[in-house]
Amino acid sequence: MNEFAWASAVGHIRVREREILSRADLMRLVEAGDLERALLALRDSYYGPFVASASPPEHGNALIEALSEAYRYALQISPEPMIIVAYRARNDFHNLKVRAKSVQLGVPLDKEALSSMGNLDPSLEPGEISTEAARLFGLSINKKEIASFCDALGQTYAQAVELIEENRATTQEGLLSLRVDSLIDRGFYAWFSKVFKRYGYPGLRGFQRAEVDLLNLRMSLRGLRMGLDPAVFQEVVLPGGDIPSHKILSAYRDGLLGMQSVFKGTPWGDLAAAGARTAEKGESLTKWERACDNALMGVVRSARYYSIGPEPVFGYLFAKESEVKNLRVILSGKQSDLPAQEIAERLREPYV
Repeated sequence: MNEFAWASAVGHIRVREREILSRADLMRLVEAGDLERALLALRDSYYGPFVASASPPEHGNALIEALSEAYRYALQISPEPMIIVAYRARNDFHNLKVRAKSVQLGVPLDKEALSSMGNLDPSLEPGEISTEAARLFGLSINKKEIASFCDALGQTYAQAVELIEENRATTQEGLLSLRVDSLIDRGFYAWFSKVFKRYGYPGLRGFQRAEVDLLNLRMSLRGLRMGLDPAVFQEVVLPGGDIPSHKILSAYRDGLLGMQSVFKGTPWGDLAAAGARTAEKGESLTKWERACDNALMGVVRSARYYSIGPEPVFGYLFAKESEVKNLRVILSGKQSDLPAQEIAERLREPYV
C-alpha cells in the first residue's frame, strides 16, 4: 500500500470530477423534447466530442467510446494500474459468459453481446493477449500479475465449459445457464478480491465487500422468488463479503425471514426488509434493485473524501460507468418516446 504515490493521480481526478453530471444535469436531459435535443444538450459536457460526430441512432457507440476514454485515462495516470485492470476485468469475465452460452447452445458466438469495455480483445480466446495489450501491460504491470489475470480467465472458462459438458444432458437449460454464470461470477470475485486484498487499500476493500454483500442479498431474493433449491443456491452465493457466505446459505434455507435476520444490524438491513416485503406481495423487484444500486453508490461516494490513495480514481471510474448507464436510459427512452417521468423513475443515483 502506497497512498502517497497516488497524489498526482488524485490531483488529475479532482479536475475530472467537475465533468461528472449531477442529478440536475441528468434531469435537464430527461426534460429535453426529443432524442436530438438531448444529444445537443450533451455537447456542452464531457460527452460533447463523442456525440458531436454521431448520428442519433449511434448514441450507444458514442457512450462506449466516452467510457473507454475514461478507462484509458485512469490507467495512464495510475501508479498501480493493476487496480484499474482488476476493476475493468468484470467486463472480460462477462465475455466468458457470452462464450459459454454459445457452447451450451451449440450456436455461433454472438459478437454483438461481447463487451469492448474489458482489458482484452473480446474476439480472442479467453486469457489471450493482443500485441497492443501486451505492449501496454508491459509498460505498466509486471508479468506475474498479467499471468495471474490471464490464468484466472482461462481456468474459469475451462471450468465453465466442463460444467456444461457434464450437465447439458441432465440439467434444464435455464438452470444450467444460471450455474454457469454463477461459476464465472465466483471466478471473477475470487480473483478480484485477491487483487484488492494484496494492494491493501481500505476503501477498495470496503467497496469489494459491500458489492458482494449486496449481490448476495439480490440473488437471495431472486432465488427465493424462483423457488431455487438451496443446493443450487450454494453455487450462486458469493464469498468475500462482510457477511460470510455460509451464513447467507443457512439463512436462505429459512426463507424471507431468514434473509431479513442475517442482514439485520448491517448497513443493508432496511434494504433486506424492504425486499422481503416486496417479494411477499409478489411485486416486481426492479425498483428495489435500483435501491440496491443506489446503496452501493452510497458506499462509493466516500471515495471523494480521500485526499490520497487510489479511491478517488476508482470512484471516478465507477461514477462514469453509472453515468453512462443513466445516459443510456435517458437516450433510449427519448428514442422510444417514453414520458419524462417514466424515464426519470428508471435513473440510478449519480455520483455527485
